[in-house]
Amino acid sequence: MSLFRKDDRVNEDLVDEISDSFNRAMQRKQRREEAHEAEEKKATPRFLVTGDQRDTRGRPG
Repeated sequence: MSLFRKDDRVNEDLVDEISDSFNRAMQRKQRREEAHEAEEKKATPRFLVTGDQRDTRGRPG
């Protein structure tokens, strides 16, 4: 077997290892972001009370 073929195989293995590591890191980041978004969604109220906007000047009472 030539030295060139051996180097190619090692390089392919290295590329596979790097890509797997990168994909795992991206999946962890995505999971963290999704968890953070879910946490924010739970923390925000479903409606916001802004006050009474009715005009009551013309009514007795």
